[in-house]
Amino acid sequence: IISTETQMRNFDLVSDEVLSRSKGFIRKFDVTKEGQDGPFYNVAIRAIVVKQAFVKDFEEALENLYRRVGKPRIMLVVQEIEAGKDAGDGTVKPDVALNVVEKEIRKILLKQGFTFVDARALTKGSLAEKAAKGANTGREAVLDNARTAKAEIVMLGRGRVGGKSMLQKFNVVEASVGLDVIRTDNGQVMASDVATGKGLHITEETAAFTALQKAADEITPKIMEQVSYQWIKERNEGHRIEMVVKNATYGDVLNLRKALGNAVKGVKKVRQKSFSEGVALLELESKDAAERVAESVFEAEFEGFKLKIEDVSATTLTVSMVKK
Repeated sequence: IISTETQMRNFDLVSDEVLSRSKGFIRKFDVTKEGQDGPFYNVAIRAIVVKQAFVKDFEEALENLYRRVGKPRIMLVVQEIEAGKDAGDGTVKPDVALNVVEKEIRKILLKQGFTFVDARALTKGSLAEKAAKGANTGREAVLDNARTAKAEIVMLGRGRVGGKSMLQKFNVVEASVGLDVIRTDNGQVMASDVATGKGLHITEETAAFTALQKAADEITPKIMEQVSYQWIKERNEGHRIEMVVKNATYGDVLNLRKALGNAVKGVKKVRQKSFSEGVALLELESKDAAERVAESVFEAEFEGFKLKIEDVSATTLTVSMVKK
């Protein structure tokens, strides 16, 4: 990645390809030699090239990408536990249970303009209520809560403190953070990674705090790099949208499949995945996102029927067929 200016000036033509192939970016450069050589003009530079997760140090250039995908609302749920305790019982050492990882990740992404759903207010009470009734309180329960709160993405992870030792009078504590990024509408895992950090302090609690903080600082850009690549790939290759069609006969579905490509802007291919008891599931390949496709469906004129929009998410469009 050569310059932020190029990104912002020519984003549609250049940036997707540049971001998807970049292994680093130029932080500083000096021109050492330049001049005409026949039909060519040659420039030689001496440059400092930073080879690391570009998301961490290239936030301004990615701002445009995030804006184009609508900066999805995020629910962040990270459980912090002490090594040796049951990871499933929710118990943590009080001095360590400071939600360090959540706070650090949220701080980094808030700077990039993302919006967070308050997971603590929306999930803990409802999850505790479900647990009391013997219901599942794992990943699916968190995803259900995120869907209810209209969060498009869930960051679900665990911070683990362990590996304690002494260095003279100092406590050395190691921590790890594992994080998955999941789309709430279809359950797609967009990113998954693990990072570690080490803390050194006179008190064990502060050393643990520092270790978790460092692990969070390391994993956030790595995770967002993976998520960014998913968004770039989607923009380059187009969107796959599931369309649920209700109140339709099999013949209606056949007619609809033929009509969608002609009547709805942006739809390139239509595949039928299933049909049962008047409900069909179609897969659309479109250059536009589901929301834009829904607008085109709403405006389209079909012969003998119209489609009533019932629900729209990032990757799913639900319609019912109404005969004219």
